[in-house]
Amino acid sequence: MNRAVESYFFDCKPIKKEQTDKILNILKDSNSYLTHDNELLRIYEPPLYNLYIDRNSMRRVSYVFVFQDNVEHCFIFRSVREFALRNNIELYKFPKGTSKDIRKICNKKTNVNIIATFEDDPITVEIKKMFRL
Repeated sequence: MNRAVESYFFDCKPIKKEQTDKILNILKDSNSYLTHDNELLRIYEPPLYNLYIDRNSMRRVSYVFVFQDNVEHCFIFRSVREFALRNNIELYKFPKGTSKDIRKICNKKTNVNIIATFEDDPITVEIKKMFRL
């Protein structure tokens, strides 16, 4: 019996090294991004005491960047990938070894497993311009 194997790299676009350097420079100038998958999921999931949340007033995430190390080990990637597909969020994959640089920029020693940028944020506009070039 043959089974279809679902690829965990589905809809996860790789980022080139020169693009990674530009994104890191953009992230240095701001701190309005999410760095953990739980923060990302909390934005879209209403708390139990407030089930009638106005989805139009929420901040929308436009890009989610994951790290190569997390994708290879399926650490958090499966839930983030499904979340991104369900909410029409673009998903990109940083090259291997980028997580150390990101931790320095965020001033965190641990707990940085994604970078998520908001739709209405100036850094997202700069990233969109960079991807259009």
